[in-house]
Amino acid sequence: MNHTNFLQKELPQLLEGLHATAEPKWGRMSAQHMVEHLSGVIMISNGRFEAPAMYEEEKLAKNYNFIIKEQNRLKRNTKAPILPEEPLPLRFGSLDEAKEKLLKNLDSFFAHFVADPDAKHMHPAFGLLNFEEWTYFHGIHTQYHLDQFGLFEGGASA
Repeated sequence: MNHTNFLQKELPQLLEGLHATAEPKWGRMSAQHMVEHLSGVIMISNGRFEAPAMYEEEKLAKNYNFIIKEQNRLKRNTKAPILPEEPLPLRFGSLDEAKEKLLKNLDSFFAHFVADPDAKHMHPAFGLLNFEEWTYFHGIHTQYHLDQFGLFEGGASA
């Protein structure tokens, strides 16, 4: 799958089908929490927000190999190591506002790596990632959460 195309072309269309009242198939996030979460991770990937590594080098390498190198999907109910048990407070006034910010953050992500193609930024669970690795991760991470809300079949593994 071409994750750049997915993120730039397919994701905006899929987000149109996401409504504030949507119930997740798993997890505690509301639709707006999920969209804001995706935005936050994108801000980490383009250097706008720094996130420290959450694990020792050996665990980062193991995680990197499993998800990025071997290109496995995230399992249902995977808990991000950087997030608390309960969803974070909402940052935007509406789901539509959160969707708009997500798409702007994606544009900033692509522009950041056009301006600095050799940049690498820390993923808390996988270590330093380059543009291709972040693009792959954003693709599967977004698909995982869209699957969570019934908008992308097969985005998560059982």
